[in-house]
Amino acid sequence: MKLSSVFSASLLLHDLILLLCVVSVPLPSMADGTVDRLALESFKSMVSDPLGALASWNRTNHVCRWQGVRCGRRHPDRVTALRLLSSGLVGRIPPHVANLTFLQVLRLRDNNFHGQIPPELGRLSRLQGLDLSLNYLEGPIPATLIRCSNLRQVSVRSNLLTGEIPRDVGLLSKMLVFNLAQNNLTGSIPSSLGNMTSLFALFLQSNTLEGSIPESIGNLKSLQLLQIAYNRLSGAIPSSLYNLSSMSIFSVGSNLLEGTLPANMFDTLPSLEMLLMNNNHFQGHIPASLSNASYMGDIELSVNYFTGTVPSHLENLRRLYFINLSDNQLEATDSSDWEFLASLTNCSLLHVLVLGTNNFGGMLPTSLANFSSSLNTMTLESNHISGTIPTGIGNLFNLTTLSLSDNHLTGLIPPTIGGLRNLHGLGLSGNRLTGQIPDSIGNLTELNLIYLQDNDLGGRIPESIGNCRRVEEMDLSHNKLSGQIPMQLYSISSLSTYLNLSNNLLNGTLPLQVGNLRNLGALVLAHNKLSGDIPTTLGQCQSLEYLYLHDNSFQGSIPQSLSNLRGLSELDLSNNNISGNIPEFLADLLALQHLNLSYNDLEGNVPNDGVFRNITAFSVIGNNKLCGGNQGLHLPPCHIHSGRKHKSLALEVVIPVISVVLCANMPWEAKSLLMEIYTAMGFFC
Repeated sequence: MKLSSVFSASLLLHDLILLLCVVSVPLPSMADGTVDRLALESFKSMVSDPLGALASWNRTNHVCRWQGVRCGRRHPDRVTALRLLSSGLVGRIPPHVANLTFLQVLRLRDNNFHGQIPPELGRLSRLQGLDLSLNYLEGPIPATLIRCSNLRQVSVRSNLLTGEIPRDVGLLSKMLVFNLAQNNLTGSIPSSLGNMTSLFALFLQSNTLEGSIPESIGNLKSLQLLQIAYNRLSGAIPSSLYNLSSMSIFSVGSNLLEGTLPANMFDTLPSLEMLLMNNNHFQGHIPASLSNASYMGDIELSVNYFTGTVPSHLENLRRLYFINLSDNQLEATDSSDWEFLASLTNCSLLHVLVLGTNNFGGMLPTSLANFSSSLNTMTLESNHISGTIPTGIGNLFNLTTLSLSDNHLTGLIPPTIGGLRNLHGLGLSGNRLTGQIPDSIGNLTELNLIYLQDNDLGGRIPESIGNCRRVEEMDLSHNKLSGQIPMQLYSISSLSTYLNLSNNLLNGTLPLQVGNLRNLGALVLAHNKLSGDIPTTLGQCQSLEYLYLHDNSFQGSIPQSLSNLRGLSELDLSNNNISGNIPEFLADLLALQHLNLSYNDLEGNVPNDGVFRNITAFSVIGNNKLCGGNQGLHLPPCHIHSGRKHKSLALEVVIPVISVVLCANMPWEAKSLLMEIYTAMGFFC
């Protein structure tokens, strides 16, 4: 036989084998791993490989040396593992993978695979680990996977999978880690999961699962990680779950769960390190046994209906890092109810303490100053706390966030607050604080957010505030601040979201330096005693979307430079002494949605275009010299030819004077002719 004939025959045989592989017919009779090689070649031919991850997959290399391929020890020519993580592969997962009958591990995580999970994978009876996470897979989880009875680890998280979890998934009784998180799965949690008695970790969070948590989950005595948050699960937590003594992470937040927590909960769950039950409908008291949770690191019970006081004697929680009890109905009325706070000062690893939006009352204990230097977040806003801010708060020098807003605090802002040199956010708004803003606020050079609005603060804004050069939002509104706005404030170029100084007693002019605030999105200076012209340099603040200067004593005209504020959405200049015409450029500001020019001394024509087309989008009431404009304004029409009338009036005065002079020196014949002309025009010589 000729060599060419042999070659043609071999090609024909190769094509036939490929065809058989395409229809996923196993070929157990072929020796030396030929089936595995052909399966992998078919895999390569059906996916796109823009990063060249499969460049080594060629016939010059043994299949066991291909990138991501591992072969067995007992069967050295058979593929036992295929690991192609973060390889940039694109396409559908080829069903030919199912012909790798010795495969134990299949990991295709973090690629760009789409389409459905091939049901043919159910033929991989030796498969122990399957990781298809971080792709774009869709459709249901194939029920055929239940045939892979040796599976110990399954992760298909972060895909687009839909449908229900297979009812008989519990037949995978050897399962250790089962991760279906971050998909679009629906239906209920199958009770058969309780048959996975070796299960170590269950991840079902961030789906759309509903119904109750099955009682059978309590059979999973080896379970340490339970993550079922961000679903629509309802009902009470089965009592059997509270007996899983190995549990270290218990995450059921952001569901519709309800009921109370057992008094001995933290005795029967002694290994808990993380408890996440936020955003549910739990009620009743927080169990006193919390004081025994010595391994606890994170407690997240916010946005529920817990009542009563916080258990005291939490000093045993030496590993506590994070505690969030906000948005409940927890109480404190006297010093004994605040003992929990004193006990938490012994938790030297505590970084985050969040107690806002509760019914805590009474005075803050001085022990607040005794928290360790690890504490970086303390929020107690929206409670009923009274008394003064403890002066020792300045000892918490590593705080990055301090919020005591919306309480009943009185007295001064302690100058010791200047010791919080790492503070990024300061919230003291909505209290009854008096006195001046301390000069020491200038020590807070890391500040990004400062909220002191809605208090009774008086005096001048300290010049030292100009040292806070990283501030993005500043709100000092609704106080009794007086004097001029310090020039140093205009040098804070980081101000970007808003500067609100409204509803104070500030006076003086708005200087040209306001134009330095080029990144500012909103400038609110309304309801003060500011005067002078609106500075032309405001046109340099081209990030402005909201400009409120109303209820002051500004005068002069609207500066033409405001035409540079192309992103301006709202402009309020009402209740000032602004004069002149309404500039036409206001009609050209396409982003302008609301304009208030009412109660000024403006005159002339009201434009008809842009914001002026919508009668509800602007107001010019209280300007008695305006004319024209939108018919809904009911203003008198403007005299379009008024310039021509002025010229006629001039002629009426000038021509007779000239004619008298001319008539005195003209011959009679010329006088007669001129008199006829003037008579026709209405003049007499």
